[in-house]
Amino acid sequence: MNIMFWNTQGARSAEFRRQFRNFVRSNNPQMVALFEPRVSYGEADRVIQSFGYPNSFRVEARGFSGGVWLLWRDGVDVTILSVSNQFVHGKAREVSSKHWIYFTAVYASPNACVRRYLWDILNRLSLGVEVPWVLGGDFNAILRKEERCGGSSEALGTSSLFQKFIDSTELTEIDYKGDDFTWCRGNLYQRLDRCLANSAWLVDYPMSIVVHLDRVGSDHCPLLLKPNGVLVPNLEWHFRFLAAWQDHPDFRALLESSWDDSSSVVVNAQNF
Repeated sequence: MNIMFWNTQGARSAEFRRQFRNFVRSNNPQMVALFEPRVSYGEADRVIQSFGYPNSFRVEARGFSGGVWLLWRDGVDVTILSVSNQFVHGKAREVSSKHWIYFTAVYASPNACVRRYLWDILNRLSLGVEVPWVLGGDFNAILRKEERCGGSSEALGTSSLFQKFIDSTELTEIDYKGDDFTWCRGNLYQRLDRCLANSAWLVDYPMSIVVHLDRVGSDHCPLLLKPNGVLVPNLEWHFRFLAAWQDHPDFRALLESSWDDSSSVVVNAQNF
């Protein structure tokens, strides 16, 4: 189930709807999370209906700020579990599958004091999640100085609270393909948008990749999460080994059936 996350900075215009339909046509996300639509109530109903997704849930925008829209196709079951003005948290599964995933569409406040509450709430939510869980969207924070380029010395710095949240919940960043920076304004570039996952997600979807799509009509580029990987020429590929795999009763048999002494370590890892 492909999921797209996008801080749109306005979903009202005909140009945005055209670009959105192009992204959907090219990438076929079964579920979409849109942030900061700058549209609410009756007008939001009309805009959402024009997108071609028959199911939706939303946290209303407040003028030009806030708002989270979640859209999904009929082939997906979604249950909303918790909401705030900074996230929508729920569970989803394709109707052909018995396996649920947990998801959290994140639209973190640009105010660091308000974001502090987000980390606390998500930390508490993590305590009840034992199935695959992915969090995606605009976290409005960076983790490393390499995630920022240009701008003044007063621009947003690294967030120790964000890193503390990731460490305490034992989440892992999902690898990405595309531009290193997901947000741009003037000569300042930053990686504000990303996807994080728990260990259960990485066990079930070890080939997950996030594609940074082209930035159009917004300072943010859309993120396309592909749990089963993406076929892109020259894609940089990373192998992760989780210690928890060794506890599975079928681990040794799988390893022995996947390993070929005549092949390289890289080939064996890709076949694993």
